[in-house]
Amino acid sequence: MVVHKSIGGLVARGPSTGRDLAGWLVFALVLALVPAAFGQSEGESMVDGAPLENAIVGRDVAVRIQGQIQFTEDDDDLINDDPAYVRFPSRLYSAKVQLLETSGSQSAVTYSRWENSMELDSDNITCDFRLPFVSEDFGAVPSHVSFRYKKKTDTLPDGREETDYWSIAYDKTLQSGWYTYTQYQYTRDDIRPASHELSEYLSYKYSEDFRIGMQGSISKYIGQDSAGPWFVRLFLSASIVPDWTALRAEAQYYNSEAGYSFQLYNAYLSQKLSTDYLVRMSYRYYLDDADLSSHALGLKIKHWFSADMSADVGYRYYIHSEGADFDTLYAGFSVLL
Repeated sequence: MVVHKSIGGLVARGPSTGRDLAGWLVFALVLALVPAAFGQSEGESMVDGAPLENAIVGRDVAVRIQGQIQFTEDDDDLINDDPAYVRFPSRLYSAKVQLLETSGSQSAVTYSRWENSMELDSDNITCDFRLPFVSEDFGAVPSHVSFRYKKKTDTLPDGREETDYWSIAYDKTLQSGWYTYTQYQYTRDDIRPASHELSEYLSYKYSEDFRIGMQGSISKYIGQDSAGPWFVRLFLSASIVPDWTALRAEAQYYNSEAGYSFQLYNAYLSQKLSTDYLVRMSYRYYLDDADLSSHALGLKIKHWFSADMSADVGYRYYIHSEGADFDTLYAGFSVLL
């Protein structure tokens, strides 16, 4: 049996025995996080009828623990002095614990904290549940229904502001190559009216080495006639050199309820150096309707210590047409138990 899975445009293939399997499996597992996906799995990685993570640990229930830390500095102290930058997170910490079962059920708890140089902090707690919806669906692998609750607490000079998010989603992978993820979200906070949001993620896998897709959402505040913020994103991912080099490109347009809009373009080039190392280079271009623009260059290195343990370090540099230029350093780890 051969393991054959395309994730992020790279294809993991390898024999199903011994150390080689572990090396290829962990490569596929970590690529699920690179580059930033939209939270959808785009199909399950299966080995002998079991999800990838459970096959690695050899148990019906696998536990994944992840952590991330990020520091951002500016060139000329504008974060401390300019009100336009008061919300910029100068430090970010996050941790996630996830349970994965052979039945396809998943649950996770995520905590993240943003700390700002002007003491405008934010704490986020997210609970996720994903359950198989049907055992079989003609022409498709099993579909799933997902539930999420998130609480965001902002610490402000004049008090605290809390926001609650509730969402339900349905995803499905068809044997024809299509994958769909539909989500509804209800949001309520202490300041603005409550809102409804509907989002759709749709992708098509033309081959094991090429995938295209789109994501979009539209929202509406309760009690207001006009539509709320909306966006649309297009993407493609492709293997340039199968098993070694992959490219992902994205283009996004965002529009707020107040008429403010921006365009965002991302490109990621992932290069596998060995079964233990992966390098990802990234470029981002931003342009808004106020003629403000920025460029961001990034480099990320991942290392797998074993099939169930990995770590990454990265650097990103932001160049703005007006205001401060930022340096961001970040590091993370992932352990499968």
